[in-house]
Amino acid sequence: MKDQSSLPSLLRAKELTRGLSILLVIFGTLSVPSESLAEKQETMQKRLEKEKTVRLQKLMRSGRTELSLALGSSLGDAYRRNHPISLTARQHISDSFGLGLTVFYALSSETSLAEEIQRVRPNRVQGEESFSTISLGAGLDAIYTPVHGKLSLLGISAIRYDLSLTGGLHFLQVSGAESDGFKPAPSVGLSGHFFLDQQLAITVFFKNFIYSYADHSVLVAGSPNADPSWSLHSFGGLALSFFLGKPTIGSE
Repeated sequence: MKDQSSLPSLLRAKELTRGLSILLVIFGTLSVPSESLAEKQETMQKRLEKEKTVRLQKLMRSGRTELSLALGSSLGDAYRRNHPISLTARQHISDSFGLGLTVFYALSSETSLAEEIQRVRPNRVQGEESFSTISLGAGLDAIYTPVHGKLSLLGISAIRYDLSLTGGLHFLQVSGAESDGFKPAPSVGLSGHFFLDQQLAITVFFKNFIYSYADHSVLVAGSPNADPSWSLHSFGGLALSFFLGKPTIGSE
């Protein structure tokens, strides 16, 4: 009788033991994701701390003076091309902003169209005086540099570069086609540096001048006649730039 009465107790003890085992398995299973979650949170926290770290970079322009010698050419001329030889001095106030002073002297050459007109219709033109040309120029530009970085060459070396926007006011000496004197000419342009080292850079530039001029004049009843209008006059070219001082180190 005692064995029979103890049988339910033994069964209940086994069921209790089995239930505890199941709970332990469930608890162990749940504890693994919680530990994994804690590791992920710790990793994310470390990543955020790294992102807060200040990154240093070399400031190639900030506080430096730049001197440039440039050779260029006018673009899209119908009758006479201009080839300016220019000197530019830039003072970079920061790595993004600066001011520039440019002076230039320009040579000129006739296009094939101008030569053809003088040959075929000599009675309608006065030789070179019938075609507009620019001989001198000077002006000030504001400079904004929003883009800069490094170009990797075959993974071996990297060249620093930048891209700038320029805008300013120039005075151009225009002669020919019934013009003779200096004209005010607002300007807008693009320029880019490719640094060879900390002091030297190759500069590529493109600039538009906006002013009133006539590109040619014709003889009407023996008198020259020109029709000036506001137009764009575009120039492009290359320059060798020399930077005084050394680059500074700043944060991004």
